[in-house]
Amino acid sequence: VLVTMLKVMAPIVPFISEEMHKNLTPGGDDCQKRSIFLGEWPSADPGLINEKLDREMGLVRSVVSLGRAARSASQTKVRQPLSELVVGLPKREDRVAIEAHLQIVLDEVNVKSVRFVDSGDEIVTHSIKPNYRLLGPRFGSRLREVEEVLGRLDQVRVAAAVARGDDVVISLGGANERLMARELDVRHQGVAGFAVESHAGMVVGIALMVDEALLLEGRARDLVHGIQNARRNAGFEVSDRIAVCIDGEGSTQLLEQHVDHIATEVLAAEVLAGGPSEGMHVERISLGDREMIIGILRIG
Repeated sequence: VLVTMLKVMAPIVPFISEEMHKNLTPGGDDCQKRSIFLGEWPSADPGLINEKLDREMGLVRSVVSLGRAARSASQTKVRQPLSELVVGLPKREDRVAIEAHLQIVLDEVNVKSVRFVDSGDEIVTHSIKPNYRLLGPRFGSRLREVEEVLGRLDQVRVAAAVARGDDVVISLGGANERLMARELDVRHQGVAGFAVESHAGMVVGIALMVDEALLLEGRARDLVHGIQNARRNAGFEVSDRIAVCIDGEGSTQLLEQHVDHIATEVLAAEVLAGGPSEGMHVERISLGDREMIIGILRIG
C-alpha cells in the first residue's frame, strides 16, 4: 500500500518519494527497485470508487469555496471566527449531503453554525441587466429601454428563470421580445450584514457581525500564528516546549478566555501576561487593531 501511494505522490514530491521508495524496496537489480520512476503506474480499481461520497464531497468543496470567496470579498480574515454560514441549495438531497459532513464545513470556513434556507433570497438581492455584448447588436439604441423593462420585472423570479436556463419574455414597444438566459446578466448582492457568493444555483453567505467573544477568539488565533512565527524565527525545533509572555492591551482578558488553546497550539508549558523576561526571544505582533509584545523561551 505504501509503495503504491508513493508512486501516486512521485510526480508531485519526487525527491521525498524516491528516498522513501528506496527505504521500502532495498537491494536487487530490478529496475522498479532502483527507482520509483522506472516502475509501472498503479492501475485504478473503479469498483473502489464511492460515487455517493464523491458527489457529497464535491458539494462540500463548493460550499467551502463559496464561503471562503465571501470572506475574501468582504476582507474578513480566515482566522476570524464568524457566527453563521447561510447556505441556499436548489435540491433537498444536496442539503442532506452537506449535513452529513457538516463539521468539515464548519472547520474549513471557520464558522460556529450553518443555517440552511430554501433559496438564497433571504440573504441576497438580485439585479437583472441585459448582456450588452450579446444584445447590443440586436437592439442598438433601444438597449436602454430593454434595461428599464428588465428593472421593472420581479427580479427574484427572473433570476430563478435564468438559473434554470429558461427564456424570459419582455414587452417592448407593444411587441414581445424573447431573451435567452445567456443574454441576461444576473447580479447578486448580499443584504446588509452578509457577504454572499453564488454559483450554479448555490448561494452561500457569511454573517459579518462579530461580537466580543468572536473577536477575542480571533485575536487568540492571531496570537497563536504570531507565536508560531516567533518560534521559527528563533530557530526552535517543532517539538521544543516553550514559556511565553504576552504584554499589551487586553492580554489578561485574552489569556483568561483562551490560555489553554494557546498553550496547546504552541507547545507552551506556561503562558503569562506581562513583559518578557531576560533571555527571551522578543517580537512585536499585531492582533487586529492592537499590538502585543511576545517573549518566548525554550525550556525543553
